Amino acid sequence: MCHFYLTPNDELKSNKLFGSIIEKMKTNQVKPGDLSPLLLVKDGKYAASAGIFGFPFQDKLIVNARMESVSEKPFFKQSYLYRRCVIPMESFYEVDFSKREHLLKSPTQKMIYAAGIYKGDRFVLLTCSSKEYFPTFKIPRMPKLLKREDIKAYLEKPLSIEELNSLDDEPLFAPEEVRPLL
Repeated sequence: MCHFYLTPNDELKSNKLFGSIIEKMKTNQVKPGDLSPLLLVKDGKYAASAGIFGFPFQDKLIVNARMESVSEKPFFKQSYLYRRCVIPMESFYEVDFSKREHLLKSPTQKMIYAAGIYKGDRFVLLTCSSKEYFPTFKIPRMPKLLKREDIKAYLEKPLSIEELNSLDDEPLFAPEEVRPLL
């Protein structure tokens, strides 16, 4: 489950939609409670927004929602049906079963896109079972990644979970960067 990722600030600074949001960020490292750029639809038009990573729940932040059950859980259902967002990322960290973090990113793209949902100024990432197989480790879940050409369908159309699952993920690889879980 993703709890830490990097935003592609250099790529987004030159974008008219995201430039002012990137200037507000202290770093391109996003952890729960941090500000991050989002792409969403407002009044029928694409809009860039700044969101805070995590929905408050009791005394903690929930940062992930399981894609398989997001449309059924009362806590997430309205956001999935009416408030979807896309989170641009450069890379993200995932923890394997041995409690080591691995940095994952696309071999071909500088920017990857994760599916998310939002409430007010807060957002969470949708996660799915890991489809990636790495020779030296296995991760249980990861963000639901979207190809650039699937962003419009994700943001604009009502999608069943089966339709969302059928959208192809971006291929990923794991650089050699591994660090112990902090």
